[in-house]
Amino acid sequence: MKKNTFFNILIICCLTHCSLFAQWVKTNCPLNPEALCVNKNFLFAGSEGGVVKSSDDGNTWKFVNKGLHSDIMPAEVLSFYSFDTYLFAYVPNIGGGEFFSDNDGENWSFLSNNGLTISADQNGYLFSHYVNGSGVLRSSDSGKSWIPIDSGFSHYYSGIDSRKLLFRPPVHLDGILFTENLLGEIYRSTNNGDFWDSISTISIRSNVTLSLFASDSALFTIISGIILRSLDQGYTWDTVKSDFGTKTMVAVGNKIFAGGYYGIILSTDNGKTWKVENNNVPDSVVIDAFEIKDGYLFAGAYYVTPNSPGGLWRRPLADFTNKVKDSIQLIAHFFIYPNPAKSEMHITYSIPKRSDVVLSVFDITGKEITTIASEAHDVGSYENLWNVKSLPNGSYILKLTACGESVTKVVEVVK
Repeated sequence: MKKNTFFNILIICCLTHCSLFAQWVKTNCPLNPEALCVNKNFLFAGSEGGVVKSSDDGNTWKFVNKGLHSDIMPAEVLSFYSFDTYLFAYVPNIGGGEFFSDNDGENWSFLSNNGLTISADQNGYLFSHYVNGSGVLRSSDSGKSWIPIDSGFSHYYSGIDSRKLLFRPPVHLDGILFTENLLGEIYRSTNNGDFWDSISTISIRSNVTLSLFASDSALFTIISGIILRSLDQGYTWDTVKSDFGTKTMVAVGNKIFAGGYYGIILSTDNGKTWKVENNNVPDSVVIDAFEIKDGYLFAGAYYVTPNSPGGLWRRPLADFTNKVKDSIQLIAHFFIYPNPAKSEMHITYSIPKRSDVVLSVFDITGKEITTIASEAHDVGSYENLWNVKSLPNGSYILKLTACGESVTKVVEVVK
């Protein structure tokens, strides 16, 4: 009996020891991030003071603000978006609009007067909006030009022309695009935004709608800090968290993280229940942004008070579960540039755990053309160079298989 008691105590001590070390670690990021983004092998953080980047998961940082700052004041970056080799940033205080970089943030150029955020769908389209409203915009050339796509939006709702309202950039779920405006109207499109169907209107107590999110099987929206969920593709909505002051969310497989005025919470049942995950993050910290890189979840806090320090924290995803879908990271960090290409393409990707990796190329008929890589990879980021000089013009499919999952991207060869 004494022997069993000793071993039980030993096991409890080991579990307690492990739980103490399963916690967030604050990085030495020089900014209090309002926005986070991953592009190729870099983690970017944006806030007052512009942009910094890290190539070693937040251990060291470099300011990259060339083209962003004005002669009057430094830039303040409110949001990022990564698309292939392009990095987009919204800067409101030096004329306002989207800026872009195609060289890892080293140089920035003004792009357009579009709004706060950009999103993309699986067909390669980018979506954005104007700061002052006017519906949804779409780009088919990596953001160089934009066209309005408001066909189907209700012309008038309670006496207001809803086409002129602020819409959130669409998210996609099961191949369908969804968007939402400040009146709480939810729209869906099955043809890349060419036409929108009104499917529901959320009764809201405020005109502040922060964003629309999608997990593997549900839609979420944040209205005045309250999280609402739809399990039927936007037709009906229910409140799942109303006492947290939510500002941002991210889905990692079947795990959903929310950040807000009381730190970080996690749901493992599609938003039905939530658990506080603030280990080593003060409960008073206000989380503004999440990002995923190299097996870490990063959480950024911009808002600072005497009891709420800003900063950037990171924590291994393995601390939360061993079943987080690795395909989420493959999709997020699988980049190909230039695309289209004349002579060669750079292919970069990150592997979240040791795995056999196969990178193959197929033509549009499904015939395999070549295998670029086929070997075991350790955790980390990788880059391959693919020579396309001998290939005829046309579309090709690159397939990356790792960690038991596969992701594909369509590329173009144009000479």
